Amino acid sequence: SGAVSCGCILGSYHITSKRTAALATAYELANSSLVEYQRKVVEKLGEKKEAEIRHEIHEEDSQKSVAPSEYRNELAYTDGLTVFKDFCGRYFRSNMDIVRKAEKTIMERLMTEMEVPLNDFYWELGIGNTEVGEYLCFNVDNGIDVVTDPIKASDGNTITYLDFLVRPMAKHYY
Repeated sequence: SGAVSCGCILGSYHITSKRTAALATAYELANSSLVEYQRKVVEKLGEKKEAEIRHEIHEEDSQKSVAPSEYRNELAYTDGLTVFKDFCGRYFRSNMDIVRKAEKTIMERLMTEMEVPLNDFYWELGIGNTEVGEYLCFNVDNGIDVVTDPIKASDGNTITYLDFLVRPMAKHYY
């Protein structure tokens, strides 16, 4: 009975590892296509046009999605804080100083580490981890380049979209 249980656990781990690797590969393929597309857009239209397109996408998203109620009142904007929407679609309160400090910390870590998980960036911002943040990371080759885009939402409040010029990559398991 113990040997069977052990075998089931090992078999389950093997299946989970294969699924994780398959998901990481699929994400990597989709992300590399996106990176190539963005590069071509910048090459053909210029950085300014690319930023305008990204801004339009954020505007459309802000009209479709509504922030949770705790982020839709004047109290959400007190103490120099503003409402942000992160890469994973979560809302949180912060300010640009905290965002830039988190970006700088990750860049410094990339000077000594090959990869830094997306969740570590979220930890620096003071917000919780995400499941996907465990599998995505910034790497030494691409670094981290945070872009923010303040948008007037349909409820009249400003939401600052937090994104990356180069998206986090699938984590490599050395």
